[in-house]
Amino acid sequence: MKKIGLLVAMEKEARDIIAGLQSIYREEYKGKNFTIGKCGGNEVVLALAGVGKVNAAYATTIMVEKYGVDVVINTGIAGGVGKLKPLSALAVSRVCQHDSDTTALGDPIGLISGLNKVYFDADKEIVDLIAKNADNAAVGCVATGDTFVADSCKAKNIAETFGAVACDMECGAVAQVCYVAGVRFGALKVISDSAEDGAEMSYVELADRACQINSSTLLKAISQL
Repeated sequence: MKKIGLLVAMEKEARDIIAGLQSIYREEYKGKNFTIGKCGGNEVVLALAGVGKVNAAYATTIMVEKYGVDVVINTGIAGGVGKLKPLSALAVSRVCQHDSDTTALGDPIGLISGLNKVYFDADKEIVDLIAKNADNAAVGCVATGDTFVADSCKAKNIAETFGAVACDMECGAVAQVCYVAGVRFGALKVISDSAEDGAEMSYVELADRACQINSSTLLKAISQL
């Protein structure tokens, strides 16, 4: 039996996942809410982290330190930066942080100081499981930053600079903590908007459906992990 950590930013992303778990109970620990349950013989610890990189890093650290998870999967919705259609599932192969910028010091854009890395790779077994259990899943890079991207020029720049097919506000921070802690990392994202002009309207219309697709794909994948 594995102990699988799941990290979501928002309650709407957690709702359908929790409904698919068995024997659940809830805990609050140092300001964050955790739901513990079972899926396919594995124990699952789901963290409702909150939005943004600091919240994601903090909740991931708690899952690793307090709950001793074997793997952390960041899951939920993301913007498509013009590369993927809304409601597409994405098995994340690697992540970066598009708002990490020490280029004034001669560093490449996105470099994480102290680790000398721009990209963090996802665990291949998790990537393959997610891709197998999603309908026509894409596989690619997510770029993370503390902003909701709703601008065509910015979305295009992120895609071209980092080779990203989606952007979000948590994935890169989760991957960084997992890398430092030596814990397997994976991510599943479903595209809720284009991250281009008018993305905020697309998000409102499609977010709930994207969350449903995300939860059904995720539950199938982790039951086989």
